[in-house]
Amino acid sequence: MKTSKHLKIPLLLLGLMIFISFGLGAASAATPGDNSTMYVSTTGNDIWDGQSTTYNSTTGSGPKATIKNATGTVTTGGNVYIANGIYNESNIIIDKNMNIVGESQSGTIINGQKSGNSIFTIASGVTVTITNLTLTNATTIDGGAIFNDHGTLTVRNIKFTNNTVNEYGGAIFNNVGSLTVENSTFTNNIANVDGGAIYNNGGSLTVENSTFTGNAANNGGAISKNDGDMTVENSTFTNNIATAGGAICNNSGSSTVENSTFTGNTANYGGGAIFNYNSSLTVENSTFTDNAALNGGAIYNEGILDIDSSNFSGNTATAIGTGTGGGAIYNDGAILNINKSEFTGNAATDNAGGAIYSYSGTTITVSNSKFTQNTSKTGGGAIRNNGSGTTLTVSNSKFTRNHAEYGGAICNSGIANITNSNFTDNNVTNAGGAICNDQGTLNVNNSTFTNNTAQEKGGVLYNYLSGNSNSTITVTNSTFTGNTAPNGGIFHNSGGNATISFSGIINNGSNEIYNDHGMVDARYNWWGSNDNPSNHVSNDVNVSPWLVLTVTNDNSSILIGGKSIVTADLQHDSKGGYHDPVNGHVPDGTVVTFNLLNTRLGSLNTISTTLTNGTAITMFTAANSGNENVTATIDNQLESTLIIINKSNNNNNTNGNNIPSTVNAATQTISMQHTGAPLAGLALAILAIFSGMLPRRKQ
Repeated sequence: MKTSKHLKIPLLLLGLMIFISFGLGAASAATPGDNSTMYVSTTGNDIWDGQSTTYNSTTGSGPKATIKNATGTVTTGGNVYIANGIYNESNIIIDKNMNIVGESQSGTIINGQKSGNSIFTIASGVTVTITNLTLTNATTIDGGAIFNDHGTLTVRNIKFTNNTVNEYGGAIFNNVGSLTVENSTFTNNIANVDGGAIYNNGGSLTVENSTFTGNAANNGGAISKNDGDMTVENSTFTNNIATAGGAICNNSGSSTVENSTFTGNTANYGGGAIFNYNSSLTVENSTFTDNAALNGGAIYNEGILDIDSSNFSGNTATAIGTGTGGGAIYNDGAILNINKSEFTGNAATDNAGGAIYSYSGTTITVSNSKFTQNTSKTGGGAIRNNGSGTTLTVSNSKFTRNHAEYGGAICNSGIANITNSNFTDNNVTNAGGAICNDQGTLNVNNSTFTNNTAQEKGGVLYNYLSGNSNSTITVTNSTFTGNTAPNGGIFHNSGGNATISFSGIINNGSNEIYNDHGMVDARYNWWGSNDNPSNHVSNDVNVSPWLVLTVTNDNSSILIGGKSIVTADLQHDSKGGYHDPVNGHVPDGTVVTFNLLNTRLGSLNTISTTLTNGTAITMFTAANSGNENVTATIDNQLESTLIIINKSNNNNNTNGNNIPSTVNAATQTISMQHTGAPLAGLALAILAIFSGMLPRRKQ
């Protein structure tokens, strides 16, 4: 029998209604007999099948009452959905792959009730994701909220609060597993040994976009990593507490911290924010503010530490005694590399190294960084490099307004190499306004020292030697301006040897170098004028010969319209010696001002310029005849060179210079060049030459 056309549309609508009805049923209940999806509710019952969000009296289907029952019932790879409510549970064993999802982080709460067991235990080889829960009030030996035993665990948008363990991992213990933490918060978790929030034992740990506040442990107030690899990104650590590593303790393996913030963390021993031990740690684009410890207010390093593009401000080291300090960083027998970072207002309140303290065979490299207003009670307002085996290398960095008793910016007792750096307005209550060299080796090249002060000795540099040790300073290609001290505006030598050469020493008071005892070689320097600088030094300081300003030209006699190159240089000394810039020269950038005594006679293409390799040039172009003096001024010295300008004749000499004619004797031809001589004179000269070649007529 054929179906009537009039019945086709009603039948189609009926089929659509049946399909929609089935779909709606599937949204709130799993397929009967299919345990891949489990629902849990505080109004549920564990005898129900867990396959619907609410109880259905007709089918007998309804949510589970406990998470433990649901996770035990769900099939491998299934999903457990937990409704808002408080669930008093612990010792939930997860032995198969699954996803556990709460309705909301704030509303879905699992209370461990201090039962003595972890809330969740993840079995070996299992992959689990836990999302949108609060895990709280768990107490056990290890891993208060979660113990991950060789599993693969991801926690996402989880709140861990007030969990406590007797040993490791107040919130999470990751035992040789893979742990990923995303968008989660850890608050007031405690471990009596390591890892107030997280303890990573030989596994892989990744933390992203998470917050750690008020957690505490003996080591690693927030995170403690023992071997394995760790990555922390875009996370915040605030007011965490430990003996070592207020926020993070990094032991063995390799770790990276990026784009993270550490504020107000404290350590009773070392590393208010991070303690790095026997490990490789990279810190990038991170901020450390107001952290505190006995040593290393922000970081204590006993491994390899690379810091890039990070900021340290207001961190404090409070230890008292020799070998202590480092307001921001304490580097102990380790390797520290710092690039493009800033240290501001850090302090070693009772010790040394306002920003950094380096001790016992360490290596520090600092480049492209800034140190501002850091303070130390003893030595090194910014950096203290202490110990014969320590090496400090600083390049392209700035030290401004740092303060200490010795070495306003740097105090060195090891080997220090400083290049292309600026020291401005640093000051000390005793000696070495910028740098104190305490029985070490200090090399300074191409650096600038401005307005540094010492209340007693060495406005810039102080060199101290005691006993049979060595204390050596070598300074080249540097500039000293406006520095002050009662004894040695730029340098005070209290033993040891010092060499300062090819440097500019300008306006640093009447007593610029003071030699208490030892040897000071200050030859080949520019003192701001050509005058003998011996009255600028005290005691036995060798200043002769010194560099002098010399001005020369390449053509001292030109015609109107002609040109002469004028050179000003500091490549010559007071005894007439020339110094090839390959062997040393004053700093590039020294300002030179050229001028004319009679501007009517011509012009200069350059008035103000700077020295490069000890020289600067300008081009003089003659406009009128006469004698012109071209002057060059550097600092307090003016020198000049004379150029004679002759009148131009009526000819086509475009350069205005004399161009001679020449005779080729071999061919007896004349190369005629325009000389400016009259043509009639030229004709007579030619006839005179040829008259000697013609035979004489007989008389």
